Amino acid sequence: MCTAKDLLVAGSEDGLLIAWNMRDLEVVCTILAHTGSVLALRVVCGGSRCLSCGGDGALRCWSLRTGRQLYCVQEAVSLSVDLSSELTGSQGHEVTGSQHTALCCVVKESAVVFTQAPGQCVKAWHLETGEALYDVGPPGQAAMLGTLSGSVCVLSDGDLLTFYKASTGLEKMQMRLSSHTHTFSPTHTLSLTCALHLPRQDKLLLASGDSILFQVSNTGREPLLVTELPGPVSFLSASEDEKTLLAGSLSSIL
Repeated sequence: MCTAKDLLVAGSEDGLLIAWNMRDLEVVCTILAHTGSVLALRVVCGGSRCLSCGGDGALRCWSLRTGRQLYCVQEAVSLSVDLSSELTGSQGHEVTGSQHTALCCVVKESAVVFTQAPGQCVKAWHLETGEALYDVGPPGQAAMLGTLSGSVCVLSDGDLLTFYKASTGLEKMQMRLSSHTHTFSPTHTLSLTCALHLPRQDKLLLASGDSILFQVSNTGREPLLVTELPGPVSFLSASEDEKTLLAGSLSSIL
């Protein structure tokens, strides 16, 4: 959704991409975007363009003014895995057990698009051209959580967060979530269940299966804040001003 343009864009299981003007609820354009399901969407360039990632393995860029395809990256996500049932790791998405198994994140200031599917490393593409830039994260172990301050955050090795600079793909910093709480024993395996990006604060909220909520930034100057929740969380959402957080499970609101 692009609030600046009152624009809502959604994708369907039959490969359609539909954009609505939310002021009058009229359809702006309908595009046959993919031969498989639309798995991830991101509105970019102030609402004039949209990126889509589909079950056909392609990353495509569309003009929402004309409906024309601006570029297509074939095999941006692997077709060798089941894209309808596996997990991947931020705009309120699940890190485990998710049905939305392709992710698409954008760092506007570096004009970089990041994509990932299960079992893959995180791939970086040029926002304007679709040119392949670099890969980050260990294949089969990495889960992209989101972007912060010109970096992409990748989870690996259970609880290790690594921030890579979007402009270069080089590692910026690392932190282990378990080292910031005394709740876990040294042998405990931390399992994240969902993640939420707070763009106004430029922070990530990460929930674990142990009912712990982590607040993460990539500045390295402030401690990682930890809060205990009433129970395990499977989704997170925040109000537009980011002053109210909604956390819930598949069966209840926490």
